[in-house]
Amino acid sequence: MNHNIKDEQITSGIKEVAKFMRDIKEYAGISKDANIKQITTTTVVEKLQQWTDEQFENKAPINWLSYLGKIFNKSGARVDLKTNIYVNSNYVYNVLNITRNTDPAVLKNFALIRILLYSSFDGDRKIRTALFNYYKARNHTIPSRPDYCANQILDISSDGLVGLSLAASRLFTEEKRQMKAKSLVEKISESFKNKLLTSNWMDNKSKAAAMKKKENMISLVGVPDFVGNNKQLNEFYENLRISSQDNYGNMQQLRAFRQNYSFSRLRRPRVRSYWDKSPFETNALYNRANNKFIIPLALLYPPFFRGDFGIMDYSHLGVLVGHETTHGFDNAGRKYDAFGVIGNLWTNETYSAFENRSQCFREQYDRYFINELNKTLSGERSLNENLADNGGLKIAYNAAKEVFKFYSFESDKFSPEQLFFIGFATTFCSVEDLPYLEYTIDKGYPPSKYRVNGAVSNMKEFSDSFNCPKNSAMNPEEKCSLW
Repeated sequence: MNHNIKDEQITSGIKEVAKFMRDIKEYAGISKDANIKQITTTTVVEKLQQWTDEQFENKAPINWLSYLGKIFNKSGARVDLKTNIYVNSNYVYNVLNITRNTDPAVLKNFALIRILLYSSFDGDRKIRTALFNYYKARNHTIPSRPDYCANQILDISSDGLVGLSLAASRLFTEEKRQMKAKSLVEKISESFKNKLLTSNWMDNKSKAAAMKKKENMISLVGVPDFVGNNKQLNEFYENLRISSQDNYGNMQQLRAFRQNYSFSRLRRPRVRSYWDKSPFETNALYNRANNKFIIPLALLYPPFFRGDFGIMDYSHLGVLVGHETTHGFDNAGRKYDAFGVIGNLWTNETYSAFENRSQCFREQYDRYFINELNKTLSGERSLNENLADNGGLKIAYNAAKEVFKFYSFESDKFSPEQLFFIGFATTFCSVEDLPYLEYTIDKGYPPSKYRVNGAVSNMKEFSDSFNCPKNSAMNPEEKCSLW
């Protein structure tokens, strides 16, 4: 490495890399919401090679078989000329065209910068300090070193944590608690089915498709069922090498281990019930491609879940389960069938009704102004989360009605209905600084106060229980409703 490079050269090099990245994004970018089935075609490696040679007349030399072989080499998955692959020809052409017209030095610097940004948090103190200052200057919040190290362990995908999951489940989780959580999931599931059957905007054909999808939706709760199988644990970790003296090397080993395991499943039959989320994350997940949702172990403890099937269990975990369930039928989830295959599941009439009701939510959340950022929320960008928040709240509320009937007052101040809504609101108690607000909005989530107020203001049950004045902010005349 040349240590005599001048600042001007460094600045110039970074600008060239930035331009290259902008070109890739502009000419070869693919929207994260794109329908992969619609923008790709199926071919084989041999035909991709022929097409590439014809398009560029060997002026963009790439040996696809060699390239793909190196990527999948350590995974156990084998690639040959007849291997089926999905290709977006426009994307491939634009990437190859941009790279062949880019100085090799720029490509090299791009690769080095990507590697540095990806792995520098695990580097030595000097590199970490430089990265910390870089993010701090851009108002990004980054965790302390101890928090980062803990998160690196806890955020590894569930298969990398099965041993730790086993220990945690034995030490902290009663088996009955996990069974109670699964029982609550079933109650919320039945509530959603009832709502689906009584919905007045879906025709019978669309209802049948939606019901089939709900019947085949997989729920994974707590920890993987196989965490107690020592034989499976030993076989799984067989190729992982960890050193007590090399943190940086360990993280690279873990990343490679995780990626190779992911690649190794390509030629195997799909397992929809595969755990692809850490059981220690305090967040649930719905997976459209497999029509499943995961409720991690970390969410099965007080105050979020008590296991007594009281009002708070419904307003906390119950709403969350309803939220993830509803994601299967939001503006993105509705495009996938019961087994994660993309297609048109609803009739045109039902889709039109869905769009009309969704427009109400768009307009509602478009009106929310974020004072801290001096801008309004995008109802379009946050639509899926808003549909899930509203749907999850209603589904859990309907499931909790049986609890309301047998509720014995713990407080003279609140009715059971009021306690349900209060419990729901407490799950969003948070301190949101500017970087966090920017981050959440960019990810399609409204600020917490609007997630609460937006959902409860659409429920007549809320305004009735708290006697909200008509046409007030919390009891508007027009209320948006889907489920």
